[in-house]
Amino acid sequence: MDSESNVQLTTSERIARIISLLTISPFQVVVYLAFADVICSNLLEEMLLNTISGTFYLVIPFLPLIYITRKKRIKNASIPREDRFLLLLIQIIGFIGASFVYYFYPVWTGLNTEILLIFTIGYTILNAICLVITIGLKYKISLHMTGATSSITALVMVFGWQWGFLYLFCILIGWARLKLHAHTRSQVISGTILGIIVILLTFTSFGF
Repeated sequence: MDSESNVQLTTSERIARIISLLTISPFQVVVYLAFADVICSNLLEEMLLNTISGTFYLVIPFLPLIYITRKKRIKNASIPREDRFLLLLIQIIGFIGASFVYYFYPVWTGLNTEILLIFTIGYTILNAICLVITIGLKYKISLHMTGATSSITALVMVFGWQWGFLYLFCILIGWARLKLHAHTRSQVISGTILGIIVILLTFTSFGF
């Protein structure tokens, strides 16, 4: 029986839950849509590339997420630390596959997918670090924050600081995670910093 089902949520907690559910991966979607827009020269190319990216950034990551949330009857998008191994492992495997696809995509299509490749490499490293932190250090770092800040940082690195306003959404996400008691303040802050640093270093190492 889900313990949450017997708890009457306040209005602010309901809002926090909605924010948490809606911000699982929207910024990653914005990244691959924005990148595809500058990579592709026509709608067909863009649709094909976005379908491939959507498979790796939405479909594959959501399969274990759906399994775990249904099994544990989770309602606030907060995966218990002990259940994160499967989630992160499948995501890492999927992103490694995506990296290979983006690496060879110019050979297959003639399109330069370097920015997608760099982001995916950085995102793979980020998830691997989160896996080590979660399993090795037994620390429940906020994946909402790592996902949001890493994606926004990638947009800033490629397009400039006009995309920096998206960081404001991180305040809202952080509030929601704290409101639901899904994380401590240090877990939210560390997730924010880690997401920025890993993607910043990854893009910088490739010359951005």
